[in-house]
Amino acid sequence: MIRAIQLVLSPANAWTRIVNGKHGVVATVLGFLLPIVLLSDLVEGYVLVRWGGRAGPFERMITYNLDVVVRYASIQLILGLVMVGFGAVLIKWITDSFHLQPRFTQCFNLAAYGMSPVFLARFLHAIPTLNSWIIWAVGALGCIYILYQGIGIVLEPDQTKGFGLYLLSGLVFTILSGIAQLMASAILSGGVNF
Repeated sequence: MIRAIQLVLSPANAWTRIVNGKHGVVATVLGFLLPIVLLSDLVEGYVLVRWGGRAGPFERMITYNLDVVVRYASIQLILGLVMVGFGAVLIKWITDSFHLQPRFTQCFNLAAYGMSPVFLARFLHAIPTLNSWIIWAVGALGCIYILYQGIGIVLEPDQTKGFGLYLLSGLVFTILSGIAQLMASAILSGGVNF
C-alpha cells in the first residue's frame, strides 16, 4: 500500500525501486496486490454497511445489508485480480507487436502497480456521498498519470515506441477498470446475482 502511495507522489523513484526489487509474479500478488485489494474492499464494504451509498436513478442514499456487501466485495476481489492478470497479458501482446520482448513478470508488475490508483481510489468510498463513477475516474486518471513514467522504466522501449505503448496501456487499463466498475456496480444495485 505504501508503494502505491509512493507511485502517486513520486512515480519515477517508486518505479525504479520496483524494477530494482525484481519481484516475481507470486511475490507481487502476495506482497502488494492482494493486500491492497483486500484492504480497499474491507473499507468499501464497511462504509456500505455502516453509512450506505448512492443508488437508484436519483442517487439517493441507502444502506446495504451484509450479504449484498460480502457478495460485492468478493466480486470486487476477483475482478481486481482478473483485471490485473488480463491487463498483463494484453500488455505482453502489445509489447510483442512493438517488437519488444519483455518478460511476463515485467508486464505483470507494470499492470499490478500501474492499476494501483484504481484500488487506492476505492478508499474514497469512505465519503459515502461521492458517486462511485467519480471515484473510478480518479483512479483511472491516476493510472494514466503513473504509467507515463512506468512504461519507460519497466519496459525500457525506444522513445518512439514508448509513447505508443503508453497510450495503448492507458487505454487498456482504463477500459479494464471501467468494465470491472460496471460489473461491480451492477452487482451492488441488484441487477446481477451471483
